[in-house]
Amino acid sequence: MLPTLQLGPLSIQTPGLILLAALWIGVSQAGRHAPKFGLSSVMIDNITLVGLLVGIVGGRASYVLQNLPAFTRAPLNIIALNPELFDVWGGLLAAALAVLIYTQRKGLGWAETFDALMPAAAVVMVGLGLSHLAAGSAYGRPTDLPWGLNLWGVPRHPTQVYETLLALGVGILIWPREAGKLGVFGWGVRPGGVFWGFLALSALARIVLETFLAEQTLWLGWLPAGQVIAWGILAVGVFAVGRRLVFVDEPLSEPTGVTNG
Repeated sequence: MLPTLQLGPLSIQTPGLILLAALWIGVSQAGRHAPKFGLSSVMIDNITLVGLLVGIVGGRASYVLQNLPAFTRAPLNIIALNPELFDVWGGLLAAALAVLIYTQRKGLGWAETFDALMPAAAVVMVGLGLSHLAAGSAYGRPTDLPWGLNLWGVPRHPTQVYETLLALGVGILIWPREAGKLGVFGWGVRPGGVFWGFLALSALARIVLETFLAEQTLWLGWLPAGQVIAWGILAVGVFAVGRRLVFVDEPLSEPTGVTNG
């Protein structure tokens, strides 16, 4: 665990630094692959900026609403520079809505745009796991397995490592190698297939990860909220990918009524 990096008198929060590095690498990779989806690297930069700003505000707002009593007692914590005070799902939803509105105003195809952003999302998810490892957050349940990570004198599942490896696996599986193909599978997909494939695989990874987490948000006192949401996303994602698979002699694209520019 390395929550802070001390450089002389300067103290840097390592989790935030890792996330910034992951975002920079991810956006660079998305820009590199953007032409496969009919976009330019400049478009990716602009879209990412919009999504990032709205996502940060949305993620913090969602976290505050879920923990309102704590912030009522200490309202200044709402603007605290702490990346742990962030709801990932709320941030992603806010960012997705912002990107969707932006693409519509610019006359871009939403499916192609979200497909083009998936390399950035994949790298950021890997960075999220590493940031949790650095911060010591999102820790696992006690375990007797030999690879248990000792926290507070108790061997625990290294869920941060699991999270990083699962995110890395998802990224490898959906990474765009050529236009109209879904990652290493080489399956032909229509626009939107890469996006929905990423969501489905990420939801599956979350279901696995939630099994080992020590702390979970429970609905009705017993229902793991993370798994319920992930199962819903997985079902929708699998259905959407299935509709976008292209078989022999089928066209790889479908009219969208918009132009990429």
